[in-house]
Amino acid sequence: MSKLPYANSKANPIQAQARIRQMLLKFGVDLLRFSEDMQKHEIKVEFVYKGYPVSLPINIDRLAARYLKDDPWDYRKRSNRQEWEANKRYVASSAAFSLLEDFLKGLIMVVELGIFSFEEIFVAYFMDNKGRRLGEIFTKRLPDLVSGRLSLSEGAIVDGEIVE
Repeated sequence: MSKLPYANSKANPIQAQARIRQMLLKFGVDLLRFSEDMQKHEIKVEFVYKGYPVSLPINIDRLAARYLKDDPWDYRKRSNRQEWEANKRYVASSAAFSLLEDFLKGLIMVVELGIFSFEEIFVAYFMDNKGRRLGEIFTKRLPDLVSGRLSLSEGAIVDGEIVE
């Protein structure tokens, strides 16, 4: 039995979506969308707040793989390997919206308490005009930024890449 959060979840994704919707509407978002990409095996909560488009994706395959790593199949399980893996994918897909709900709840709480601004907390999840999260763009150049080889004031973003 896994000790990872939500690994034994029986969460209802519909109820988690409703709670996320209620929380974000109370927070004051302008637009809200839930999506499931069957090709990428990804669920997403996307919203617009203060004109900033935000995207919070969870890859179901990665989550299921993590659950499988923590609780792998062996011959003593009461199912065959395929059934065990399918069960972990089902648990991951059921737990994904609850994970997002708790994640958002924590982020919104620190914004509402005035500890950090919305922009500081959500900047990694802001979307550029090509539909990529800024966190994806910045993490590629993070070593250069941290080491001082590149500063944001020296760089410009061209085609989604920071250039000097």
